Amino acid sequence: MEALEASLRRTKPEIRATMMGRVAEAWLEQGRSEGELKGRAEGELTGRAELLLEQLERRFGELPATVRHRVRRAEVSELRSWAAAVLDASSLDEVLATGSKN
Repeated sequence: MEALEASLRRTKPEIRATMMGRVAEAWLEQGRSEGELKGRAEGELTGRAELLLEQLERRFGELPATVRHRVRRAEVSELRSWAAAVLDASSLDEVLATGSKN
């Protein structure tokens, strides 16, 4: 940012302020867009985890807090493995052993 401003001050001082404002607006918009994408991805991950928790509870009854925590912190690949396993597994431990990194 400083290098850009210095360059504009040397080469185009009459448009420096306008150009710096445009650059700042573009960077802010890029940041907003990246933030929205990240928020959507996090929201989707949270939604998957909550859906899996509902499925696990319906199948195996009340879940320990440690399981809830683990599911909420899981990566998408683990959630997918567990979601498939919940259909056939005979126990909660069997589901969580599927595709587990631990």
